[in-house]
Amino acid sequence: AFYCLICVPTSLLDSANLAWVRRRFKIQPDERAGEPARWALAHHGIGRTIALTLWNNAIFVAPGMLALGLRGGPWLYRGEFCLEDCNGRDLFPRSAPTLAAFVGHLLICLVAFDAAFYAWHRCHHRWPLLYRHVHAVHHEYRAPFALVTQYEHLLELMAVSVFSVGAPIAAGCHPLTQWAWLVVAIQLSVDAHTGYDFGLLDKMTSAWGGARHHDRHHTHPNTNFQPFFTWLDHAFGTAWKQKQCRD
Repeated sequence: AFYCLICVPTSLLDSANLAWVRRRFKIQPDERAGEPARWALAHHGIGRTIALTLWNNAIFVAPGMLALGLRGGPWLYRGEFCLEDCNGRDLFPRSAPTLAAFVGHLLICLVAFDAAFYAWHRCHHRWPLLYRHVHAVHHEYRAPFALVTQYEHLLELMAVSVFSVGAPIAAGCHPLTQWAWLVVAIQLSVDAHTGYDFGLLDKMTSAWGGARHHDRHHTHPNTNFQPFFTWLDHAFGTAWKQKQCRD
């Protein structure tokens, strides 16, 4: 529900197609031809993205949610792990996490997810079979828009789900922290695909990529593999600027 909600603002901007917004904030203001792009929203673009997103949710997300509800588990929180017939009221912590634990665990989840995704993402661009049969779906869009965030192969959605849920479990996060982390992860992932540069953090520090960093990956697929940060791209020579210098 949050994913659908957070896609609305920039989707409305795409539909409005305001000239001053396009000039000031759009990363690829002149992208019209070639691969499906934001300009195709009114025709086949939005239909393709919504159809595949609904299909993936129907095949993977909805059955998983139903199974958890029927079995009463698993309760995916470290220290109180329960596989089935779980009673959430008995297992739920009696107090909230401290502010330090909350913020610290959010940062740990962000760094862990970012690193895992970098490795997974780079492998899919290095191995032709993985790219051709899995990751190529996501790269049908050279100029991404918000709904492209989950326009991906089912196996890719499964892998990202494991990274997203596994990080807070491994870190022993409080349930509140895990829920907050999932919301943050969705927000950042959608922001990276909007095609609009509204960010401030990437202008304050080169360690943060922002929407422009990932948008560059869609135009130059062998660069910028990190979803949020940039240090691994710089460390392993996969940052777009480094590739440009070598080429």
